[in-house]
Amino acid sequence: MKGWERARRLFGRGEVVELLLESGASVTKENDRGETPVDVVSGAWSEELAGAYRFFAGLLEMELDLAAVERERPEIAKRLREYRAKR
Repeated sequence: MKGWERARRLFGRGEVVELLLESGASVTKENDRGETPVDVVSGAWSEELAGAYRFFAGLLEMELDLAAVERERPEIAKRLREYRAKR
């Protein structure tokens, strides 16, 4: 499976967390605003955030279920916290 196809299938889904963690992604690295992945995914859902998901889905030329993304965010945050606690 090509990289973009995998990204399309995993975008906005909890499975991507496992894939990234298995690939050695950092849960403590901060972005330019000083936020870790846990901080980012723990933030409140907003129209601005939904717009960002729509933007990236457009770049990937894929359909996106925003309700599913919003539903999965708390579980993703929980998984990231658990992983961080083990480190």
